Amino acid sequence: MNKTDEYESWILEAKENFVEFIPNSSALLQKITVIVCDETNIETEAKELCVNLNVDYFNDEENRKLASGFAIHGKQVYGIIMNEWFNDIDDLFYMTLWHEIAHCYSKEHDNVSCDLEEFLYSSSEKWTKEYSDLLYGYGFWKEFEAESIAYYLLQKTNRYDDFVDEDGSCFESMMHNCIEHIDTCNQDDNLLYHYFGFVFAEIRKRVGGVLSNSTVESKMFNSILRESDADSLGEEVKDSLIDMFELLSSQMSKSHFWVTDKEFVAKLGDKRIKLMNAIDNQKKFAVK
Repeated sequence: MNKTDEYESWILEAKENFVEFIPNSSALLQKITVIVCDETNIETEAKELCVNLNVDYFNDEENRKLASGFAIHGKQVYGIIMNEWFNDIDDLFYMTLWHEIAHCYSKEHDNVSCDLEEFLYSSSEKWTKEYSDLLYGYGFWKEFEAESIAYYLLQKTNRYDDFVDEDGSCFESMMHNCIEHIDTCNQDDNLLYHYFGFVFAEIRKRVGGVLSNSTVESKMFNSILRESDADSLGEEVKDSLIDMFELLSSQMSKSHFWVTDKEFVAKLGDKRIKLMNAIDNQKKFAVK
């Protein structure tokens, strides 16, 4: 089987898995076009896909070349471009594709994406506390939600352990790398959703597949923090991580954890801002 045929078989199986384990997704999958290409053709494919989906095109070649995959959203039709340089192993391919399909799925099924995107785009009261909380909450939630769906499917299809081995994920390096690369000046914490997505996937594995006991899961997270030498981060940062975990845990314990509401997203934004402030305070203290 040549590589093009192999990619086609992976795409077909990934779509079938998504339909099998994620409810009400069959019609959606029929509206998603998936393209696999090398980085030299990514922008050309993105431009052509935007034309086909009747979406305004903008050049973002620098960022798109660095992405393992990305989704382009039309009006209830979607396109996904996969960078083959990052996805030449099947488990990595599935993880990336499920993450991007999940972004498309959330538009129609997570109960908040469409309304929040409209509110954040059109609101005349920007930078009120409500706006900030929703902006930072949704910015985190949409990525964490997609990452969590992808991990959930890795576990449902028995690909999780192989993926973790191939990806080289471990709590200590991931947490410290995440914290060190948070840019509090620009409110940039792109690695944070990766960390929490992995945390909940690993806890789900440890408890046998179902997240349902917040007390047990909180104890496990505290144990993970000890494994990761979280004390070196300082009490304020550690406590903020715990607060964020506990809020996410209340959502992840639901069978359809991807369905939420604006109140939860606003609370999540507040926790995210407090974590960034705690990291900022820690950095200032370290300089003194």
